[in-house]
Amino acid sequence: MSSRMVISVAVVLFVTAGCGSDDDGGSANLKDPTLVEVADWMAGHFSNSEQAAKDPNFINSSYRLKRIWNEEGDGYWLYVESGETGKSPFYIRVGRLALNDEGAVNYKIFEFKDKNVEKQVAGAWNKEKPLADKSKDDIKEAEKSKESHYFERKGDCYEVKTLSATYCADGFTYQLGPALYEYKLVEDYPL
Repeated sequence: MSSRMVISVAVVLFVTAGCGSDDDGGSANLKDPTLVEVADWMAGHFSNSEQAAKDPNFINSSYRLKRIWNEEGDGYWLYVESGETGKSPFYIRVGRLALNDEGAVNYKIFEFKDKNVEKQVAGAWNKEKPLADKSKDDIKEAEKSKESHYFERKGDCYEVKTLSATYCADGFTYQLGPALYEYKLVEDYPL
């Protein structure tokens, strides 16, 4: 299995913090090795089922991130869906990875302009080409996007300090107050 990383973190953080930008997120440079690695690691199904089985304070939830809009060329676009396992998703967004002008990997979160679209696209991760009938015209940068979120290599992992998160080959951890959320890779989704 290739090295993997998930960028999706606790829904509460995405909703309250969002992701910021440096203008348009900088150059895409889709062949940059770090950007390719981060994008590859992000694409997949991640679950905290092990943690939820051991600790009743955590619900069994998952994140699914799947590459979309491959032809755009201005970054790696991802469909992001999260929710309690076996129930309707409570978080649907679009994420974009790109390099900023300094060469750092930047992640931005977008939401649908029409909130009703979220219900229409729920489960899109299960399609061969998620959001094929949607475009960048249907989304806007998340309203609460105030901070830029950059990945900094720390050994075999990446840290995103603005998210209190650490992303490693087999998943990610995220600190929210006293709780440490642990999501593990369940299934690869190829880029």
